[in-house]
Amino acid sequence: MLANVNKIKTLLRRKQAANQWGLKFNRVADFTLPDYLLVKNEQIFLKIPKSQRGMISEFIEIILDDCYNLKKWSKQLPNQSNILDIGGNIGLFSLIARQYFPEANIHSYE
Repeated sequence: MLANVNKIKTLLRRKQAANQWGLKFNRVADFTLPDYLLVKNEQIFLKIPKSQRGMISEFIEIILDDCYNLKKWSKQLPNQSNILDIGGNIGLFSLIARQYFPEANIHSYE
């Protein structure tokens, strides 16, 4: 029973996060990678390699689940001026960092 409650909580949290990014999320099985995100209320078009294995789960983990807790960190460090992303892959961390730290200089290196 508790496992089902946790699954429902996760689903609702992901739906809410997706809405913030201008996306629809019903469940993992139906989710497709988006062509754009709303970042700082601006539509940012994405070029995610959709054929690359694991991109959907990485997208969900970084963007919808906020696995780096940037929402929390943005409240504790609201005036963060620089963010460095070493191993930036396709830049999903940088996108979420821009959302929560709109004035920061963000450097991403792969």
